[in-house]
Amino acid sequence: MSHGDRTRRPLSPDQQALVAQAVPLAEKLCHHFRRRTRAHYVADDLRSAALQALHEAALGYDPARGVPFPVYAWRRVDGALSDTLRQESKHWRAARQPPS
Repeated sequence: MSHGDRTRRPLSPDQQALVAQAVPLAEKLCHHFRRRTRAHYVADDLRSAALQALHEAALGYDPARGVPFPVYAWRRVDGALSDTLRQESKHWRAARQPPS
């Protein structure tokens, strides 16, 4: 199931606060991915994937495990951005290949 296919559950006020505090982290990761890959044409897709990953991270976060939310969220956002670029790369390569 892709990120866009998941049903979005509402966040509690505490979860909303976690996401709000982590948005700069997500933006920084998006910028890093765009700069590293020069994939500026997918900037909106990357930002969308990052914010969706933050939402999902807030839903799955358990502070009792002792991992700070930014660390927990960073791994999920990084993975979502990688997945987005990997998917985009497949589409881009397929469009660039000559017809068989």
